[in-house]
Amino acid sequence: MDEIILFLKELSLKGANAFLDKLSSKLNKLEEYPEMFPLVKDERLSEKGYRIIPVDNYIVFYVVMKKNVQVRRMIYGKRNYFDFL
Repeated sequence: MDEIILFLKELSLKGANAFLDKLSSKLNKLEEYPEMFPLVKDERLSEKGYRIIPVDNYIVFYVVMKKNVQVRRMIYGKRNYFDFL
């Protein structure tokens, strides 16, 4: 995530801050509703409990572990995520 934020800051500090606000808002909702976002459509990853959060052009992948949420990866949405998970 740090690399993405640094990249966005190079393009636009205002845009990076707006992105961080959106990301934080969605991640904060997971505290109360950890399963609010859908499972991925891929059957193999879905069986492992991977869920997705779209944030602008990016996708955050996470899993719910009992009462904890683990963010596993955040990637650019147009990339083939099978190469990264």
